Amino acid sequence: AERGPWADLLRQAFQAWDTGDKAGAFIRYRLAAEMGYRTALANVGFFYEEGVEGVLEKDAKRAVAFYSLAADQGDVVCRRRLGDLLYYGLDGTPPDYPGALAHYRRAPNDAQSVFNVAGMLER
Repeated sequence: AERGPWADLLRQAFQAWDTGDKAGAFIRYRLAAEMGYRTALANVGFFYEEGVEGVLEKDAKRAVAFYSLAADQGDVVCRRRLGDLLYYGLDGTPPDYPGALAHYRRAPNDAQSVFNVAGMLER
């Protein structure tokens, strides 16, 4: 198992989320993300993508930034989320199908990404 200050932060962040302390969870995930920890980067991206009432507004551009950092470390779910954000368009921008396809193709071990590629090529 991984050890280090990020492991404690992640444990504390999960416990905060689990008990309903979403602000505490975000702060801890954000600190671990600053250390470059992939799971924290992914979770911060999720916070920004979805927004958390009373804590943080949705911000697709920040979600993309954090998902990109996690994807660059090999997180295939974040790679797929990047493709999804481009496929459906960001904050009212038109969809970017070639960009989405490029992200899906970079996650060949992710079944949903492969399915998405097949669906796009079928059209």
